[in-house]
Order: sequence, then C-alpha cells, then structure tokens
Amino acid sequence: MIIGVMRDKEKKKKVIGELIITLSCFDIIGSLGYAFTSLPIPEQDYIYGAKGNPASCTAQGFFIQLGTISLYINVSIAFYYMLIIQFSWREHKLRKSPVYYLLYVVPITVGAIFAFAAIPFYENAILWCNNSQKYWSEIPVAIAIAIATYLMLSLCWFVYKSEKASARYSARSSTNDRASLSKQFFYQSMVYLGAFYLTWPAYLALQVMLARGNAFSNYGFYLFAGTAVTLQGFWNFLFHSGLQLRMVKKRVSSALSRAIPSVMRNTPRSQNFSQESTGGSSSPRRASTRQSRQSRQSRQSSNDRRSSSKEMSVATNEPSTALSIGAEKEEE
Repeated sequence: MIIGVMRDKEKKKKVIGELIITLSCFDIIGSLGYAFTSLPIPEQDYIYGAKGNPASCTAQGFFIQLGTISLYINVSIAFYYMLIIQFSWREHKLRKSPVYYLLYVVPITVGAIFAFAAIPFYENAILWCNNSQKYWSEIPVAIAIAIATYLMLSLCWFVYKSEKASARYSARSSTNDRASLSKQFFYQSMVYLGAFYLTWPAYLALQVMLARGNAFSNYGFYLFAGTAVTLQGFWNFLFHSGLQLRMVKKRVSSALSRAIPSVMRNTPRSQNFSQESTGGSSSPRRASTRQSRQSRQSRQSSNDRRSSSKEMSVATNEPSTALSIGAEKEEE
C-alpha cells in the first residue's frame, strides 16, 4: 500500500494518500506484534510455542495495542470522505482547516494512551499477549466501529439522495456531474473501508468473548477472529489492487478502441476497398463528362448546320434578286 501510494503522484499529494500511509505504518507495527504469536508468552504458562517471559509478553502486547491506531485512522478516513462527499470540501480547504490536524492527532493520541496505560496489564491471551483488563481496550474499538458505521450509513444515504436528484433533474449537467463525482468517491471510500469491516468487528467479538470467559467454547470462531485481525494489510492491498486493476482495464479498453479503427484503415483489404470505392465513384463522373462533351459537340454541329443553311439560302437568293432587277430594267 505504501509503495502503491508513493508511486501515484496524484494520490501522494492528497490527504487520503497521507492517511493511507499513516494507517499502513501502524498496521505494520501491529502485524509485527501478531507475527510472533505465542512465542513471547511466558514459558511457565504452558502454551504451545511459548518461549518468552513477562518482559517479552509486555513488549508484544504494547506493539499489538499500538497497532490499533490503524483502526482509529480508519475512522479518520471515514471523516475525510464525509467532508469531501457530503460537505463538498476541497483539498486546499481541508489542509487549511484545524480538522486536517485532528485527523492525525486524535487517533494517534487515543491509541498511544491506551497502549502506555496498559503496560502493567499485558498478559497471556492464548494466541498472543494483550491487555488483560476486561472491556478496557474493547471500549475504544467499539466506539470507533460505531462512528465509522454511522459515517458510512450517512454517506450511503447522501449518495442515494444525490442519485434520485440527478434522475429527477437529468437535464442539468451540473447536477449530473456532481452526482457522478459523489458516486465515484463513495465507491472509493467503500474500497478502503472494506478492510476495516473485514478485520475489526471479529476482533471486537473475540475480545468480548475473552472478557466473558466463553471464548474457548467456540474454537472455530476463535481461530477465525484471530486470523482476521491480522489481515487488515492484506485486505487493503487486495482492494487497492482491484481498484487499480479496474482502472488499468479501462485504460486498455479505451486504447484498443482508439487503435482498432486506425489499424483497420491501414490494412491492404481496406486500402483495396477504398480504391475500388473511389474507382466506382469516379466512373460516373467520367461518363458524365463524356456525355457533356458529346452534347457540346452535337450542339456545335447543329449550329454549324444552321449557319451553313443560312449561307446557302443567302447564296441562292442573290441570283434571283439579280434576275428580277434585270427583268425590270428590260421592261422599262
């Protein structure tokens, strides 16, 4: 995710790119804690794979708890999309607002407070070491999930109303542009927050079951929740790659649609067809020119005949007039 955002020049300059990088960094910290699984658990607890001591257990629990900051940054991402989509904020306005700093300060501060405050209480949690106080670490997780869910439902309702308004006033291009832009941002927000919903609700349910003492009665769910909480980075990468793949497909299809007509124009068959079409179209022109020439020649010949007939008539009339004049003189 970090590499993908850093390679994208546009996203790297936006607030969402900065939030994704921050989320990924804290997710890496938490993943390092999860990666050791039961190894840092004190060996005297007789857990499979346990080779640690109280200090290693505390260190693992601290890093795991610090990794929950990525959960709170997911809430900041939900706030970001709410500001962009629902309240029509722009990037420059957000950066100049105090809200921009709160998107980072609040999640990091809350996560750090709970991580440092729980140092005396990190103990064996079967799969790894975590805060042993009942419902202490679950409360901020539940609040974060509730806030993110409320924001997403609000965005869903806003996009739904925008689509209805655009359908009602389809003649207004500005309304259509605004609705399509909101829909695009909404789909992107669902992509990035999808990893949030596939990761943290199962973790919250597992922590509640551990607090109640009935987590071991359902081994299948215990295994599922323990696996899901470690896959936030995987889901982020998968959704982000899927989004990029869809953009690549659109670019390839548009490039092919532009290239195919040009290739068809340059093929020999198309050239022969064009020559035949031009030849066929020129033959009527030649025929018409021939006909015009023939008509001109016929007109000219008819004119010549008329002029010759006139000359002949003049020539035949002149002797008759001369004879008539001579006869008149003889009579006199």
